[in-house]
Parts: sequence; C-alpha cells; structure tokens
Amino acid sequence: VDGSAVEGESYHGTRGSLTFRPGEFEKCITVRLIDDDLWRTTVDFAVELESGNAKNALVGYNLSKALVHIMDNDTFPTNRFHREIEESLQTTVDLHRVHIHAPSVGLMFEFCRLLFEDRVVRRGAIKAIFVDFVANCEMFLKLFMKVLLVDRIVKHSTDEMDQV
Repeated sequence: VDGSAVEGESYHGTRGSLTFRPGEFEKCITVRLIDDDLWRTTVDFAVELESGNAKNALVGYNLSKALVHIMDNDTFPTNRFHREIEESLQTTVDLHRVHIHAPSVGLMFEFCRLLFEDRVVRRGAIKAIFVDFVANCEMFLKLFMKVLLVDRIVKHSTDEMDQV
C-alpha cells in the first residue's frame, strides 16, 4: 500500500500468499526496491495482510499492517559530488565539525535545482520572490519620498529663511 513511497517509483509491488504452520508467528517477505540517483527523504509504504482468505487463523486489525521505511542511499542534494563527499567524510572528521571538500557553489546550485524540481517549492519560491520585490519597491518609494521631502521642503524652507 502506497504511503509517501509510490509503487513503481520507489519499490516494486508484489502480491502473494503466506502459509503459517501451527506454532509459526512470523514470516519474511521480499519487496524489491528501485534504486535511482535521485535523493529523496525517507519514504514509506505498508505491507498489508488481507484476512479474506485466512484459514484457521485470525488476522487482527492492529497486526495486519507493517510500515516499511526506505532510507535513501543517495547523496544530498544529488550524486554529482558523491565521491568527494564520501572521501571527505572518511578522512577529515574531528569532534566538532565535518570538513567536506566539494565545490560549495556547485553544491548550492544542485540544491537549488533539487528544490525547483518540486512544483510546490517552486510556486512558494516565486511567491516569496514577488512579495520581497513588492516590499523592496515599497521601501524604495518611502526612501525616495523622504529624500524628496528633505531636499525639496526642508531645504526650500531653509533657503527662504536665509533670504530673510
């Protein structure tokens, strides 16, 4: 059953039957995972036992589902700098910091590219950029008005007083 992991993208769905002999309380099943080069957060899916065909057994509601978490083995944000990051983690770890020897600009670019692949993040970023642009325009207009006020009105008043 799909959770945040989707069948065909993160794992291969499977169906089958299990036979429990008297005294057996657990069985192992194999679910093949799909390995790709895309970094994803930890995703999950459920394995569900259906009670419709159960014979000489009772499938309890709370015991009929198992949640499976898939922890990605890809490097965040992409595998482009995987080798450099792995080598850095193996060679330069001290007690307080981890020194990663990978191009920081390249990592930042890959991070932004990863973010903008997500439609929700992309729309949110565009909204935030627009709101910031409007706020900056407002600030610039206020600054312009203050400068205009000082230059035109206050300076004009002091020039008139100097003439008297």
